This record gives sequence, structure tokens and C-alpha cells, in this order.
Amino acid sequence: MRFNIFWKLLLFSIPLAILPLASLGLYSLKNSENELKSTINDELMQTARSVGERIDNLVLDQWRAPLELMAGTLANPDLPASAKLALLTSVSALPDIVALQVSSDEGGEPALIVQDRIAELIQAGGGRAAERLLVPHSRLRVASEAAIVNGHITRIEEPTLELLHLVLPVAGDVGNASTLLSARIDLARLRQHVENHPFNENGAILLLDQRGEPLFGAASDILDDNPLTRQLAELRQGAGASVGVMPFRTETGRAILGGYALPRSLPWTVVVERDAATAYLPVERMRQRLLMWALIAALLATLAAWLFSRRISRPIIALDRAVKRVGEGDLETQAPVLDRRDEIGYLAIQINVMIRGLRDREHIKDVFGRYQNVEVMRTLLETPGALALGGERREITAMMSDLRGFTALTENYSPEQVVTMLNRYFEPMVEIIQKHRGTIDDILGDGMFIMFGAPLRMNDHAARAVACAIEMQLAMEEINRANRRDGLPPLEMGIGLNSGEVIIGNIGSEKRAKFSAIGSPVNMAARVEGYTVGGQLLVSDSVRQPLEGILELGKCMQVKAKGLKTPMSITEVIGIAGDYNLRLPVRQECLSVLAQPLPIGYVAISGKEDTGQAGEGLLVASDGRSAEIEITNTLDTLTDIRLNLFAGGLDHDDLYAKVTDKTERGMRIRFTRLSEKARRFLESAGND
Repeated sequence: MRFNIFWKLLLFSIPLAILPLASLGLYSLKNSENELKSTINDELMQTARSVGERIDNLVLDQWRAPLELMAGTLANPDLPASAKLALLTSVSALPDIVALQVSSDEGGEPALIVQDRIAELIQAGGGRAAERLLVPHSRLRVASEAAIVNGHITRIEEPTLELLHLVLPVAGDVGNASTLLSARIDLARLRQHVENHPFNENGAILLLDQRGEPLFGAASDILDDNPLTRQLAELRQGAGASVGVMPFRTETGRAILGGYALPRSLPWTVVVERDAATAYLPVERMRQRLLMWALIAALLATLAAWLFSRRISRPIIALDRAVKRVGEGDLETQAPVLDRRDEIGYLAIQINVMIRGLRDREHIKDVFGRYQNVEVMRTLLETPGALALGGERREITAMMSDLRGFTALTENYSPEQVVTMLNRYFEPMVEIIQKHRGTIDDILGDGMFIMFGAPLRMNDHAARAVACAIEMQLAMEEINRANRRDGLPPLEMGIGLNSGEVIIGNIGSEKRAKFSAIGSPVNMAARVEGYTVGGQLLVSDSVRQPLEGILELGKCMQVKAKGLKTPMSITEVIGIAGDYNLRLPVRQECLSVLAQPLPIGYVAISGKEDTGQAGEGLLVASDGRSAEIEITNTLDTLTDIRLNLFAGGLDHDDLYAKVTDKTERGMRIRFTRLSEKARRFLESAGND
């Protein structure tokens, strides 16, 4: 399947226009996605770090520092007991610390100081502060082995309280016993900080204790078994960085962007998370917008490519059509004149110049072809060195044709009528000759010299020449029918054929030359034609012998042609079989016996000279073209004679005839030159 240039340009231009836009869009999208991921990761780590730092600030600066100061004060032996008690009762002044407990391993009753607000809340909930908040010394001792804190949280449901338990050893003795200071810290402020953090608008913050259990924060499914959970377990054991991010998928398949931080002050873990779909929603929206704009850009690019391809291809297609019409022989076509100053416009101009050149060349060929054979013309135009003088030996068949008695026949007609008869005769003759690939070497008046086998080589030149000659004779019937319709006389043609080796080539000078054939076979063809009468085809043995099996032959005659030392055989051809299957009609000569024979005088001639044989006789029968004469001398068959008819006022008219046969009473002749006046007289004499 052939694609024209429009589709080729379009299919090439569309990717060329779209690919850069698509590449730029994809690059922008990828770059934006990477920047967004980086921003989100920074946000996750920053949020986790800020929450962890908030925890460290609360524990170390606001909770631990006053407790350490208080423990140191309790350990001072110089400080009175009343002062120490007063210090413990100042718990209400400490932020978030709602209860203090001092216990000793001596087994005495621990001292518990509770903020009034907390005591009232517990009592309002139906409980007692001592029962809810007091911790046995043995448990505190275990906790104190963690140096400062263990992060344990006590939850009180009525009222709702989340209390962090911090235990510090008191340096020195209080009453010569090991003493521990423990504090209960209200985590409401930390919870409020976590839950009201701006990050919760788009994500979630969760605090996990040392066992990985949730302390407080947004409900989440990140506690499922997933890569982040496993990594947090390792981090709590002391391996890995204190801040990081890790995207993962939950058991339900939801994509999560996770971040974490490990506070320094507590064995807790701060976990932050964002839903990946929500986090990357700007990228998805950007992708959708990009897809929309990509479609619009693709449509615009396709339209631009279509317009570009159309602008480029339309003139090229128009030029292609014009050139195709020229290739098909239509030289009247014209390439479209393009209003553009580029290579395509210049190409259109040059194509029109080429068409004009071809038109002029064809005109020259047409004119040249009227005066020279088409095959010869092609050979001269297409063959390098064809114009050089000289030639080559070639086996050809030469044909000579001539209209019998045409000069005398046309004496009483105007030049225009003569030209009409000749053109009417030559028109079909030339077509028949070209049909059989003959080469018209020359047209001499009413005669022609035709070659078969030059300049085009052909092995069957003799058969082509015979078939052409028969078809030419058959065409004479239509020519004469048209002549009679226009009041013009009928014409008769004689044709002679001879084959042989000749020299073909350019004969003449550098300034004027002619492509022709030179050699005795050409002259011999003229001799053979000279023995013909109207409607007859004679061939030499050089033509007859190669075609013996397909020719239908008539009489065979021995003649002594001019220039030959020995007689030659010429044979009348009636038809040819094989691929041609052509045959001449049988000539019926119906001579009318004259009621009164006409006296004649005759002279035998050879060429244009008298042979000396002369005499008188009688013309006893005639049909206007042939006649029977009675003479005292005997003439050879095919002898040319000049007659004078002493009757009808024709005493001074020279009539020419050829002896065609011998009869019982004399000779049968065929007129070869007969004036119109003489023809009419003989026809009327034969009808009387």
C-alpha cells in the first residue's frame, strides 16, 4: 500500500511535535513528584523531631530538673525536717507534677503529697488519692534502677488521668535509710500538644511506649506487622538512627508515608504518618492537569502538523500529478504556479520549463517524423554517436513501390487534386509500414523505398516485408473507393522485394546527412519493382527461398535485369500464411473484343531508351487497363513498350505498357502509363 507524502509528513510531524512536549511534561511531573516527596519526608522528620524535642523539653527541663533539685534538697542533712516538708508540699507550684511520694526501705508509711485539684477529682470519682497514687517502696526500688525514669504511665479512668511515673533516688540518707523520690506527672499538656499539632490536619501523630504499645495519639493501623513496626522494634533496642522516614503498605494495602523520632529522655517512640494517596494528591492533580494539557497540546500539535504537512504536501502532490500526466504523454498539462519563494515553488517553475522543453522536443519529433522515419529518428536521438558518418553491414529486405502511370493519369487534374490523391494514398501506406516495423527511407514522388531490418534488427524481415506489401495492396481498394467518390481516377501500385546485405548508416557530409541503405540489393529491389504491373507483388529468389513454406506463389519468370550478366528469377506472390494469413484477390481480366480493331505502332524500350524492336499491329481487345494486341514480331514477357494509337485523336499520345503474357493471336499487355483521355476511349471502344 502506497502512502502519499502528506501522510508520511503527518506521521513524522506529529511525534516530532508531541514528543518534546510529552518529555517536558513528564520531566516536570517527575521533578515535581520528587520535590514533593522530599518536602513530605522533611515534614515527616521535622514533625517527629519537633514532638520528640517537645517531650525532651518537658521531661528534662520542666519535670526532671525541679525533681532533681528537690531530691538534692531532701538529701541535705543540714536542712530541718520542717523545711523539707514544706518543700514537698510545694508540689502545686510545679507544672504538671500532681503528686510526690517519698518512701524508705525501712518499711515505714510512705509520705504522699497530692495536689488538691487531683485529690478532689479522684474523690469526686469515688476513690481515694492514697489508693490510686501510692506505690509500694519495693516497686519504686525496681524502677529506680533505671537511673531516672522508666516511662511507666498510670491511667485513672474516673477521673480520666494519664500520669507519668518518674522515680529518682535521694542522694544520702534520710533517717539513716535508703530513700526514693517518685513523682506522678499529668500528661494532659503533652497530649494536648500532640493532638493539636498542625500535622494532624493531613496526617497523624502517635506515641508508643517502650513495649510498642500506644500511649496516646490518633488511631492508626500502623501498629500492624509492617516494615516500619519491625524497624521501630530494632530502634528501641538501640540500633539505627533516632530520626528517619520509611514508606510502607499496611496489611489492607494502603500506602503509608511514615516517620519516627526517639526522644532522649524517655524510652518512647514518636510516630508520624500520612496517607500516600492524600500526600501525593497534588502530584496526582498535576498529573491529571498535565494529561489534560497534554491532550490539548497533542490536538494542537496534530493540527499544526496537519497544517504543516498539508502546506508542504499539497503542492508536491499537485506537482506529482502533473509529472505523472506528462509521463503518460500529456504535454499540454501545466504544473500549478505556486505563490511561494522556496524550493517547491522553484521546482514548480522548473517542471513547467521542462514540460515546455518536452513539448518543443515532441513538436520537433513530430515535424522531423514527417520527413524521417520514426525508428531512424529515435536511433539518431537516443544512440550515442548515431550522427557519425559511416555505417555497418546488415541483412535487410528492401521494398520498392510505385504507382503505375500516375504521371500521365494526373495530367488533366489540378495540383490540389493530385496532392489529395497522393496524401490519401500515403496515409494508410505509412500506417501499414509502421505496423510491420518497416523503415521508410525515401518517398520519391509517387514511389517509396522501405527497409525491413534497419535500423531495428529483426530476423523475420523478409516475412514482414511480404506481409506489409500484401496489406498495402489490399488497402488500395479503399483508396480507390474514396477516389471514385470524389471523381478522381483509381490508382494501381506495383511492389518489388529483394533481400541482401547492405551498408546502413549516415550517408552524406557533416553538414547534411541521411540515414539510408546502400548496396546492390537495394538497386535489385528497384529492378524487381520495374517488372510489376498495377496490383502486383514480385519478389526475388532471395525473398522467396527463405519463405518457401508459407508463400502462395503465382508465375515465376526469368528476366535479364539491367546490370546483371545472367537472368534472374522473379516470382509473383499471391499470399502469405503463418501468423499473417494474408492473400491478394484474384484479378479477373475481362477484355472486350473490339468490333473494329484499332491500328497501333509500338517500340520496345528499356528504361527510357528504345531497343530497336518496332512495328505495327492491331489492338483487338481491351478493358481500359489491359489489352490484347496482334503484332508481327514476338516480344518477351515483361518487355516494356511504347504505343501510339492511331484512332480517337490519340495519334500523338504516347501510351506505355508491359507485356504480361502471350496469346494465340498475339500478346497480352498491361498499361503502365495511360492518359485519362486514352483510358476513357479504350473503355468506350470495348463497350461498343
